[in-house]
Amino acid sequence: MVTRFASLVLVLLGAFMGTANAQYPNKQITLVVPFSIGSGSDVVARLIVAEMAKTLNQTIIVENKPGAGGNIGARAVVAARPDGYTILLGTLGNLAANKTLMPDIGYDPEKDFEPISMIGSFPMIVIVNSDLPVNSLADLTAYARSHPKKLNYGSIGVGSGNHLAGAFYSRLIEAQLTHVAYKTAEQLLSETVKGDIQLTMNSVGNLRIMEGQGPNRVKALAVAATRRLEDLPGGADGGGSWVA
Repeated sequence: MVTRFASLVLVLLGAFMGTANAQYPNKQITLVVPFSIGSGSDVVARLIVAEMAKTLNQTIIVENKPGAGGNIGARAVVAARPDGYTILLGTLGNLAANKTLMPDIGYDPEKDFEPISMIGSFPMIVIVNSDLPVNSLADLTAYARSHPKKLNYGSIGVGSGNHLAGAFYSRLIEAQLTHVAYKTAEQLLSETVKGDIQLTMNSVGNLRIMEGQGPNRVKALAVAATRRLEDLPGGADGGGSWVA
């Protein structure tokens, strides 16, 4: 997993591996999503849950616990009974990055969880408010360099994929960008649409949400992938490089 991708992993408490029984599952399962309702992770989780419920013939509910870059949701799962009935939707942030960025996240990603399955990964898209006078990643880079500390980029918390991608871009182009962390994806998306923050590195799902909040309020400048996205045939430029 690298900073240009957000990856989603289903994990459960490691202790469950020693207590599992052949009757599992025989009651409702809870999937904790450490991000807000309507976020890209939440949408993916609900699609996965629908299929899991069919396969396991058991009710599975999604419980959203946003905040602290995914740490609040992860802590909730660690605090739950280790019987396999509380599962976490893990991400790059709460399973890998956060422990290197914060003094105490309240859990050990390697010891407290057992991975179940990788369920998806998606490239980050550079998204800016339409009022920003740029139309390409090259324009954005030039603007950031000529307007130090004037650009704010948003994320859903320290250690999140949005945060790391923005920090990486800032360092790569040697320009000072200000990081603004939000608790929920709704806050982040809303502030980007309004222009209170000028840019975010986000997923195509969240781009669609932002586009739906008003005509031409955001622009997609680039995607961190080797080719164009099928969902954005005339939009974000591919090329696999942050700097055009």
